[in-house]
Amino acid sequence: QGRGRGQGRGGRGRGATSMQGRNLDFRPCQTVVELVNLASSNLESLSNRAIAAFWSALSRLLHKGGAKDPNLEEKLRCVIGTTCTRMHSFQCRDLAQTSLGIAKTISQVSRGNQQYRADDPRRVMRGLFVNESQCSPVFDSIASSAVGMLNEIDARSLSNLIYSFGLVKYNPTEAVGNHIVTRSLDNFWPQALSNVVWAYATAGVPHPELLRKIGDHVAGLKSLDPFKPQELSNIAWAFATAGVSHTKLFEKLSDAAARKGEFIETQHIANFLWACATVGYTDERLFSAFAPVIGSKLDECSEQELTNIAWAYSVANLPRQDLFNKGYVSALASNEKVFSGEQLAQLHQWQLWQQELESGIELPQSLQEKCRNALTSASYSNLNYKMT
Repeated sequence: QGRGRGQGRGGRGRGATSMQGRNLDFRPCQTVVELVNLASSNLESLSNRAIAAFWSALSRLLHKGGAKDPNLEEKLRCVIGTTCTRMHSFQCRDLAQTSLGIAKTISQVSRGNQQYRADDPRRVMRGLFVNESQCSPVFDSIASSAVGMLNEIDARSLSNLIYSFGLVKYNPTEAVGNHIVTRSLDNFWPQALSNVVWAYATAGVPHPELLRKIGDHVAGLKSLDPFKPQELSNIAWAFATAGVSHTKLFEKLSDAAARKGEFIETQHIANFLWACATVGYTDERLFSAFAPVIGSKLDECSEQELTNIAWAYSVANLPRQDLFNKGYVSALASNEKVFSGEQLAQLHQWQLWQQELESGIELPQSLQEKCRNALTSASYSNLNYKMT
């Protein structure tokens, strides 16, 4: 994600600012320490484009720490400071590239509860961006710079910028959404459209006018053949998460998904089915098309995907004995110890549906007990989930 294909010059009326200074080539760097040392030792002479290239390279090298450097944190602070100071003079492409690189870095180091060694660069960056809350000030600067160039920014840079906001759950600001509402979407390629709606939904920022604009555009396209499964799935998920119903859009998305034989990733399938069930659009042809694919990939499904697929079919009330059989129950049982309370509540609804159907499919007694307890111990009136 994060690489839209819109057209545009990506420039900004600021002369040759981005070309001033030194355009270092960071590609030969093999480790984070090597990368940071090269940037910090040339910091005053770096061009804006080189700064953007640094952040792109950093997100790719995070898992390669390199030799220990006791001054790594201080050097990174200097790079962050210089980036924020110079950001107002960045051109569109440089700003989007910088934002995306920083967002990917933060997303990686803040994921889960993974523990890093004291000298691991990822621990240093987690301390800077997450523990010290540097994320918001940095993205405040990015957003402020972006608002000033909205009339010049190309579709690809704009979608990458908004996608980066979504990665760190930063409010994309109403001004950015309002701007997209006023411009043509013809230069927004599928991934760019997907990035925008996904980011707004992920950040929890309501902008129904923006979603309607993009929904109408996608629904009005002659064909969705250029859209990849992930893009179709993300768009559906975003509308469902935002609570925006768009029947024509879901008809178009579902028709494309049912015809495509490319939906093979269980996450994309689970997200798409959950979205359709959430907005009440239950196309039997779509659910039937996905069932054999899911059945052949049960060992690849996470506990999140298993519960949400089961929940979606129960909400749609579309029985599939070829899917919900002993194999599916076995897959659920193998995840009994890791289900969350919300997932157990979803499974309870599915189990009640199976009993109503008199299918004879039963969860193990221990898992049934956990499902009942989950539903009675807490209120799960909104049985949805966060995209993984």
